[in-house]
Amino acid sequence: MSGLEAVVVRLASTVVSTVAKSVLAPKPGAALVADPPLIPEDRVRPQGGGTQNTPDESLFAATPPAGDER
Repeated sequence: MSGLEAVVVRLASTVVSTVAKSVLAPKPGAALVADPPLIPEDRVRPQGGGTQNTPDESLFAATPPAGDER
């Protein structure tokens, strides 16, 4: 190999190495995004029944008043 061929081969090798490193290098901020969990989180059911602010007339509207025998 002549001197010029060796220089061209070495230059091509350097270019390929640099391009490969830049392609394979992690991008800035890539690790900041969390992967979704493999197992979904448990669903939380609301507690309390939801009747705190409901008036008694609404809660007991379906029941007949005491002594009303129909």
